[in-house]
Amino acid sequence: EVRNEGNKYSLYFLLIGVACGAAMFFQWYMIGVAGEKLTKRVRALMFETVLRQEPGWFDRKENGIGAVCAKLSSDAANIQGASGHPIVVALNSVSTLLIAIVIALLIEWRLALVSMSIMP
Repeated sequence: EVRNEGNKYSLYFLLIGVACGAAMFFQWYMIGVAGEKLTKRVRALMFETVLRQEPGWFDRKENGIGAVCAKLSSDAANIQGASGHPIVVALNSVSTLLIAIVIALLIEWRLALVSMSIMP
């Protein structure tokens, strides 16, 4: 009977692990899709802005073809890098820490306070 209980809980943990893995994959995939859409939109807006410039704007050295192309690619890539994975990692870490603190306080508040006292 004890073995059956152990097997049952092992299966529960396995299912929870698979569900968490699938959720993490979905989360990272959707963040990637959102980052790509944001990058595409920013590039399109920047390109439209460049096209609306008067002809004299292109005569300046800092607004040459190479500089404009480099700016279009680097700025959009920087926005994608800043808006995607770093934000997800930070939010995931903070939410995990807060949930762990709440659970620890609910289970054994004295031990939780001792543990929180050594947190950075």
